Amino acid sequence: MLIVSNLRAFHRSSVLSTLFVVPKNPRFIIRLEFSSMASSKVVAEYAKSGRSSCKKCSKKIDANALRLGSVSRDERGFDMTKWHHLNCFPMKSESIASPEAIKGFSSLKSGDQENLKKLLDESALSTEKVAMGDEDAIEGSKERISKQPRVKKSVHKTDEGENDDLEDKSSKKTKLSTPTEVAEPNISFSISDTKDKYKDATLLPKWKAFQTVIFLERDDGLRDSEKIAAFDFDGCLVNTSVKRVGPDAWSLMYPSIPEKLQGLYTEGYKLVIFTNESNIDRWKNKRQVAVDSKIGRLNNFIKHVTVPIQVFIACGIGKSDGKAEDPFRKPKPGMWHLMEQHFNSGISIDMDQSFYVGDAAGRKDDHSDADIKFAQAVGLKFYVPEEYFDVNLHVNQKLRKFCKVLTGNHPCQVFIACGIGKSDGKAEDPFRKPKPGMWHLMEQHFNSGISIDMDQSFYVGDAAGRKDDHSDADIKFAQAVGLKFYVPEEYFDVK
Repeated sequence: MLIVSNLRAFHRSSVLSTLFVVPKNPRFIIRLEFSSMASSKVVAEYAKSGRSSCKKCSKKIDANALRLGSVSRDERGFDMTKWHHLNCFPMKSESIASPEAIKGFSSLKSGDQENLKKLLDESALSTEKVAMGDEDAIEGSKERISKQPRVKKSVHKTDEGENDDLEDKSSKKTKLSTPTEVAEPNISFSISDTKDKYKDATLLPKWKAFQTVIFLERDDGLRDSEKIAAFDFDGCLVNTSVKRVGPDAWSLMYPSIPEKLQGLYTEGYKLVIFTNESNIDRWKNKRQVAVDSKIGRLNNFIKHVTVPIQVFIACGIGKSDGKAEDPFRKPKPGMWHLMEQHFNSGISIDMDQSFYVGDAAGRKDDHSDADIKFAQAVGLKFYVPEEYFDVNLHVNQKLRKFCKVLTGNHPCQVFIACGIGKSDGKAEDPFRKPKPGMWHLMEQHFNSGISIDMDQSFYVGDAAGRKDDHSDADIKFAQAVGLKFYVPEEYFDVK
């Protein structure tokens, strides 16, 4: 018996896919929203997963549940979608000519189509009644509005000593739906808010500070994407020690890391590092040393792995002395929201394909549970570094499956192709199916020189190029070798 299998886990894991205050009168609401959402549209679909949340009630939208999205184009020309439960969607604020004008309406189940039509009819009737209401009431409403004190707009600077005030205002805007569910905060950001220094420490070229975050300006080759591969830094990508400082005081956590990250970049992922570094805030007399050390290590790491990476460093401290915890410090999801809202070109993130890797998972010997709680707060799949980067772990898992076949009196020969397919102009691995390299290796060197009877030999595999098959690698492998081919259900299913 011969088993040949592709295992890409040697190279990459196979388990991895403006603020308004408006009056209650709807006439004024419509005028304001039309001016700010000039190119808005509505889309309906069934949620692909349970990771999205409603922008009104902040509760999660269950997988396969009907959801409505308000798609608006920002000033940069990118579309952004805000998802809602059906009954939470702001029908009155959207100009919907008919149900058919909703993208995806025709693909909905008939019952859901009827429910959506009913909501549209009710919304249109309600708006009509308001439009035909008592003019005196409307004038009275205008008078009350005019008597309200004007709210002075202010730009919050990020000088030292103003962060606490910002946190207080931010916390007031945060809406709690349940004790564990928090609405996504709207982070106000502009380039004019950024600085070349963090407090009294000068930043290295390409690095900027915003509030309590230091971030790397767009690295050459960095591509924004719907797929985000996010990582912690210390203890995840590199080995570091609090007793050692300096840009060179680090080493790779796992040898496979450069190739892993390069593979993700090739697959269209944007790589992002979210890391805490409270020493930058704590070391008041040595802040420049702390800044140079952290940024220097990150620069050298990115240079070593030769792949563009987006980086956010949370410099604030945790909750202490009655002060509110920094909203950007993990496990708080502030860094993620900053990236999502202002550093991804308005591209909606596919949470099913995105993930986060970190070492602080709350295990017995972990220093904290900040990473796993960060992933949970954002709604990302979570992996610990050894699970994602340790090649031996994936190899052993694969081999354990084969060992079940090797037990008893039916030994077999096993060959595992670990290379990757054709990418970036590189030649495809000659041993990876459908290439016949593994067969020829067995035939020429692992069969004691015995000629193989091709009429009596055969190959069984599931990748036959059928509608639901992941590929046609198995059938093409058999064809390349010259073997009879069977799919598993054809060969093993006695029924």
